[in-house]
Order: sequence, then C-alpha cells, then structure tokens
Amino acid sequence: MEERAVPRDWLSRWTAAGGRLYAGRMVALKGDPIWTRISRFGVPWPPYDFGSGMGVEDVLREEAEALGVLRPGQEVPPTSAEDFNARAEAELAGLGPELRDALKSLFGPQIHVDGDRVRWNVAASSYESEYHDLRQMARSVFARSESILGGLGRRVLLPEVDRGAAAAIGEREIREAAVQIAAVATGRKPLYHEHYGLSQAAAEQVARELQRGLPPRVLARADHGHLFVYHPRAPIMATALPPPTDGLLLPAQNPMLGRRPCFTMVFSSSQTAMPSRELSES
Repeated sequence: MEERAVPRDWLSRWTAAGGRLYAGRMVALKGDPIWTRISRFGVPWPPYDFGSGMGVEDVLREEAEALGVLRPGQEVPPTSAEDFNARAEAELAGLGPELRDALKSLFGPQIHVDGDRVRWNVAASSYESEYHDLRQMARSVFARSESILGGLGRRVLLPEVDRGAAAAIGEREIREAAVQIAAVATGRKPLYHEHYGLSQAAAEQVARELQRGLPPRVLARADHGHLFVYHPRAPIMATALPPPTDGLLLPAQNPMLGRRPCFTMVFSSSQTAMPSRELSES
C-alpha cells in the first residue's frame, strides 16, 4: 500500500458498492462479494484499480469481533478462492480454421470456443487426471520408439545392405522421431512419415516392432522403404495449404510429417491414409 499524489476516495467507493465501515475502517470477510464489487477488474484480490496503491491486510479474529465484523463464537465458512482462470478468455477473430483446430487439439476440454471467443473451461478441473493415462502412454511409446530406432544399426535382424543407412541416423533425429510417433499414438497429430533409406524388408520389420507398442487404433506400416505411423481415418493436411483432395501429393516438410524431403500421399478421412504405389523423392 502506497500513497498517491491524487488519492482516490476509497471510502465513498466502498460504501457505494455496499460495503460497511467499522470504526471508520473498510473491513469485510474474505469471502464477502464487496471485494469483487470494488474492483475495476472484477476479481476479489488486489490491485483493485490501475495504480491505486491500495492493498489488503489480515485482521485477527479478536479484532474482528471487537469491531463487530464477527459475533463472538460465530463460525466462518472456509473461503473457496475463485479459480484464477475462471474469467480467462481471448479473441479469435482473424484466426484461421487450422489454427483454431490446433488450439482445440492442444487444450482439449480445457477451453470452449464460442464464435470468435475462446474461454477457459473451469469445469475441466479433472483434466489432469483424465489425461494421466495418455501421458503415461506417450512416455512408453517414446521410450520404445527411441530404443527401436536407436538400435537399427546394431540389430542382426537387418540385412547387411541396410546397416549403413541405419547407422547414419543421428541420435537427435531418433529422439525427434520418437517424440512424433508418441504424438501420433496419443492423438496429438495424425501422421508420422519418414524415409530412412532402408529396404522394404527392413522397414517392415521396424514397423512390426513399433506396432507392438502402439495402441490398437494406431498403425505402423512400411511402403517401399517409407515408414508410416498414423491413424487410419484421420484427415491429413499440411499446414498453410488448402484442404487436400484424394491422391494429392504434398512435400513432407512441415511439423506434421517427417523431416526428410519425401512426398506423402494424402487421403480423405473416409480412406486409409496409406500409399498404394511407390512415391517419388525430391
């Protein structure tokens, strides 16, 4: 609390909002609605106005009883503070449908989109417990994927011709791939696609090992040496491009897909997102 060159008349503001004065002092229970009513920002905690210099301090029960705020022996119900995000909202005007969908995907039931406004959903307090299993699955899939991809060059299951290509895969690239595969497994992205330069037989073996650690709704497949992990009926679309049509070839150089400059066949949501013919590389 600090003095101001031009002090506001807080006593008048307090009484006008319905607050009572006790021995000339502004005192109220912490759960009293007066604290929200005097606030320019509609919240029950300071600051109550821009540069107001006002704050709050605790009053002991003995003093509150002496002032008449409480009767002797009166029980005070516990204060349940309003959720800090209860009134949080933001403007979405000018935000395209792809970015709006991304917000919904990232925050799930924690937000509610209403027209051009997005609001925090206080009712989603169980979000953490609901998504505990998904986080556990992501960790499990990441660890398994990292182990499988990291061990490619050392595994006797690979033909000799594939070991050079597998050994050239960097540790950072392996971790990034494992992160993306885990994101597909938990529904955070629809597709992972990469070409490691392996033969079809080796790529199929890797896909089979990955499949063992994936949930039933997610598939790992190989096609002409390309590795795919995907939701069969998820619509695939590259960022900042118009909605795809069946059979459209898109360069796979965006965060939804793999990191190498290969092409990904895009299917509508009614088809299986898996190429049926050899794809050319750029």
